[in-house]
Amino acid sequence: MVVHYELPVARTFDDEFVVASCTPASGSVFPVGVTTVSCSATDSVGNSISGEFTVTVTDPDRDRDGVRRVDGDCDDDDPAVFPGAREVVDGKDNDCDGLVDNVNVAPVADAGADVSAAEASTSDGAVVVLDGSGSSDADVPNGDVISYSWSARGITFDDSSIVNPSATFPLGTTEVTLVVTDSYGESDSSTVSVTVVDTTEPVIVAPDDIEIELTAVLTQVSVGAPTVTDAADQFPLVSGDSPGGFPLGSTTVTWTATDASGNESTATQTVTVVDTTAPSLFGVPRDVREEYGQTRPSAPQVIVVDASESEPREVLPTEVRTDGPNADTYSITRTWTASDSSGNTVVGTQVISVSDTTPPVVTVPADVSAEATGRETELGFGAGLATDNSSVAPSVTNDAPTGGFPLGATTVTWTATDISGNSTSATQTVTVSDTTPPTVQGPTNARFESTTVVTRVVLSPPVVTDVVDPEPLVTNDAPSEGFPVGDTLVTWTATDFSGNSASSTQIVTLEDTTPPVLVVPGDIETNATGALTTVAIGTASATDAVDPAPVITNDAPAQFTVGTTVVTWTATDESGNSSSAVQQVVVLGAAEMKSSVMDALAEISGEGKEIEDALRESEKGLDSKNWTDGGELSSQHGHRALSADKKAVNKLLLALDQKGMKALSPEAREIVEQAIITLVNIDRLLAETQIANAEDLTVRSPKDQRAHDKQLADARKRFAEAEVEFAKGDYGKAIDRFRAAWNHAVKAEESADGHSSKIDEGV
Repeated sequence: MVVHYELPVARTFDDEFVVASCTPASGSVFPVGVTTVSCSATDSVGNSISGEFTVTVTDPDRDRDGVRRVDGDCDDDDPAVFPGAREVVDGKDNDCDGLVDNVNVAPVADAGADVSAAEASTSDGAVVVLDGSGSSDADVPNGDVISYSWSARGITFDDSSIVNPSATFPLGTTEVTLVVTDSYGESDSSTVSVTVVDTTEPVIVAPDDIEIELTAVLTQVSVGAPTVTDAADQFPLVSGDSPGGFPLGSTTVTWTATDASGNESTATQTVTVVDTTAPSLFGVPRDVREEYGQTRPSAPQVIVVDASESEPREVLPTEVRTDGPNADTYSITRTWTASDSSGNTVVGTQVISVSDTTPPVVTVPADVSAEATGRETELGFGAGLATDNSSVAPSVTNDAPTGGFPLGATTVTWTATDISGNSTSATQTVTVSDTTPPTVQGPTNARFESTTVVTRVVLSPPVVTDVVDPEPLVTNDAPSEGFPVGDTLVTWTATDFSGNSASSTQIVTLEDTTPPVLVVPGDIETNATGALTTVAIGTASATDAVDPAPVITNDAPAQFTVGTTVVTWTATDESGNSSSAVQQVVVLGAAEMKSSVMDALAEISGEGKEIEDALRESEKGLDSKNWTDGGELSSQHGHRALSADKKAVNKLLLALDQKGMKALSPEAREIVEQAIITLVNIDRLLAETQIANAEDLTVRSPKDQRAHDKQLADARKRFAEAEVEFAKGDYGKAIDRFRAAWNHAVKAEESADGHSSKIDEGV
């Protein structure tokens, strides 16, 4: 069949509408039945969605009778003919069986034979299966019975519409009816009788046998109940011949069960009553304690009660005495004994304990006070007394210390004890006091050497004794940081452990007799810088045990002459102790200075000919003819030494100017430079010394004075010019000017003596 349908439309999120494509397509031929159509839609960006729906095509009913051919219409052209139609006599095949106007035959029902004795298997009855297979129908070719229906009052079948249903039937007889019906609605019925019977006895199980203790002449026993089961009767009748009470021994109980159908069965149970319990005693008194001498009451009445006896009875005791450790202590045992007919025996006892528990009465002496005579003080403190109700006098003891009483309050406990061990205590106080101070002897005055501003010393303590305290506390007020120089009064105090104290004094004298320790600067050797040379001799230091800053002095001159000067340093502390040490200051004169220059030049003589020449010139200048015994230049020949210095300086200056291969090493250059300065300084020293000598002379006449003054003025002038050249570093000119100054000073000296000499200034 061709089917047309409307194509579905999909809507996107941005409201775009897309028509779906489907399979099978609209306008296709669809078969009879249900066909699934699958559709999908894709938007402009490639997103897709799918879905489906169904198309159902049905077979047309051409004769319009409401039944299609596919549903079994045997004549679709005739609306009067339809499936299930019943055949009627109208000249038509109404039921489409190929036969026109068939005649129906009614069925015959057969419910089967009666059931006469079905044994009940439960309280509901018995399960019975019925048989309707004997029912029949005469229609050809296969009969026409189409349904079965079983029914009975109060009975529920497992399936009442089948041929062989089953059901549970109660005791007794039940009538059951079967109805069968054919396809034309014709029916027939049949009945069957079902009888259920119960011929089985109940099953009975008696309770367990019981053995129980006798509680009375006839003992009440809970015998329990039997267990009974019956197939048909859920609650059979149960009875038993248990008596109201059971006597001593064994009794048989018979149990009977009877069901509703009269079936009966029995079972037996044995109940045994035994007597193993002894009789009971009532009225046995508790054990008691009696005080010695107390009046004892008579024995009370005791009753015997036993389950096997109908009435209680009385029993009398026996008595036995047992002695204790002393006459005041013993016990009485009362015994009651009873037995029953079964031989069970009971014994009751009461023990009466007699003893003395009353303590004695003790009286103690009065409290005692005494002065201590030692660590333990022996003294009399009285005696205690005691009274008691016992036949024997109690003993009295105390715990007082045997060696004497210690300092303070001692509690003495007095105890009175009787023969039964009862005791009573009371106390007495013995007080020993210590009011005597210690004895202090010494110490003697002491002297010590001070070792610092304040000196710690160890003092010998005094000898201290005390009546009670073997080691009294000894203290003193000596300064904790140490003793200063001088006398200090020290007070010693001895205190015993009772607080008693005594004192003595001691004078501790600290003396300072130790001089300071002086350390002076080392010896000095230096070149003369003039007739008087200023020398920095350094600073001495001094330490002293007591004086933190001893006074340090020395006798050094303001300036030193050529030669050796001994400088004495002295350190004095505040106690007047002093110590001295010396320092030597050696000022080298011109000749010694020249020797040192020569020694230095000799070390580098291999550096060049100029240095060797300078060394030879210096040696000439040291010729003894040129010098006086005082280390000054000779007025006659001294100018030769000055000339030799000039030549040596020139040679050394020439050595400094060498270039290339002849150049001096750095070490030699330094020695040469120092030698030049030293040689110039030597000539300066010689000129200055000569000028000073000329200044100290006394001139004979005015004429000589004028000559002296003129030469001296020229000497000073030349000396000043030399100082300028020296400062500028023009050593050649400087040494010439110093030599000229020396020459003028010599002439000034000669003028003072009234004569003159011819000396070449060399300028």
